[in-house]
Amino acid sequence: MLAPAFAAATAAAVALAVWGAGISGSLDRERSARRAEAGALAAFADPAATRTSSGNASLAVASGRGAFSLARLPPAPAGKIYQAWVIPPGKAPIPAGLFDVRGGRVVIVLEPTVEPGAIVAITLEAAGGAPAPTGTPLLAVKTSVA
Repeated sequence: MLAPAFAAATAAAVALAVWGAGISGSLDRERSARRAEAGALAAFADPAATRTSSGNASLAVASGRGAFSLARLPPAPAGKIYQAWVIPPGKAPIPAGLFDVRGGRVVIVLEPTVEPGAIVAITLEAAGGAPAPTGTPLLAVKTSVA
């Protein structure tokens, strides 16, 4: 008689643990997104930042930290993801972050240092990203030369 009650209690505990882990993961992703947004806002608000715009893209760089804002970008097709690149003058592209678009607009903080004269480019890559761009950039913005 205790065995069915114990089995039900165990099943309920496992279900609650799985549900709690899902909530925790969702909260971690939300917190990470908010930190990235705060970093991007700080770069765009910094009076010492250099700003460059081209069409639907804006780039702000302050003390080597860059933030990129894109508008009117459709969601990536199934199995694909957008990837940002920082291309220092005369050097190979450096992966700078993966992102998808919801609502047509995205703001990302670029992971590597963005030096003066670098190009920030966006490509569409296979899910998971790529170590180097696999196609022509969808857009590119060159930073100001200090």
